[in-house]
Amino acid sequence: MYGEKIFLINREDLNKIDNINELEISDYWMFDEKYVLPIKYEKDGRFIEMQGPITENIEKYIHTKNKLLPLAKDYKEFIKENNIKLKYLKF
Repeated sequence: MYGEKIFLINREDLNKIDNINELEISDYWMFDEKYVLPIKYEKDGRFIEMQGPITENIEKYIHTKNKLLPLAKDYKEFIKENNIKLKYLKF
């Protein structure tokens, strides 16, 4: 809609990445490789909070993005492939 690109990755696919434990970051939103909003979750996956924005020293976020992006799927593709039913969004 406004040029945003949203990608998702299955947790199982993370095992396909060498040295995955070196990536200190779990989930975040990145804007134009300039702004990062880290997202924190409970161990059971429930959302806690969104932090940030971080504007300095975001190289580790860019590194993580570059490492994960080859395994990620476009949001719409991910929803369809995983047969996820969304109550309010229709594609």
